[in-house]
Amino acid sequence: MSITVVDNRKFQPGDLIGFSGRELVSRAIKALTVAPCFWLRPHWRSISHIGICAEYHGRVLLFESTTLTDLPCIIRGVKTAGVQAHLPDERIDGYHGFVFRARLSKLDRLFRPDSTKLTGCLLEFLGAPYDMLGAILSGTPWPTDSRQATVFCDDLCALMLRKLGRLQVGNSKSYSPASLLREVVRTGVYQKPERVR
Repeated sequence: MSITVVDNRKFQPGDLIGFSGRELVSRAIKALTVAPCFWLRPHWRSISHIGICAEYHGRVLLFESTTLTDLPCIIRGVKTAGVQAHLPDERIDGYHGFVFRARLSKLDRLFRPDSTKLTGCLLEFLGAPYDMLGAILSGTPWPTDSRQATVFCDDLCALMLRKLGRLQVGNSKSYSPASLLREVVRTGVYQKPERVR
């Protein structure tokens, strides 16, 4: 099965960027959180990490919570184990694996007030530590319901989508990267993702 790679990598506020890695950590995440028929092949249903794009001073940045990049946060200027921001192309080009972009549906696209709100909410979390326990438990029937100021990747994205009224369901810590992306595509809030790398 061949997958078409999208030539244009223009990113918009609200875009979700899904990563499907080849390293041991990514494979472990997929093995624990993705249906067996998907985790062995490059498919948007088998992502192991997710981030969300937002506008910051005229540029669209990728905001994510991770411990697995050597890039310094473009806003804070330091390497961070937690919530950070990067230029999407720079982050994607340095990634060892497949990358998918999901765009909001036309009915759910962000207008200026929502885009500004998204950026403000993400900046409140910038530098927050990575929630390793929450990330581990998100793939189990026992997700945490912690109110701590720590977040993992899909937790951050789910929180932002809830604040924007684009996600209605439950505890943000109960999603895995793949289940969050499947949920927002299933409900029609996002279009089917396209592979960008």
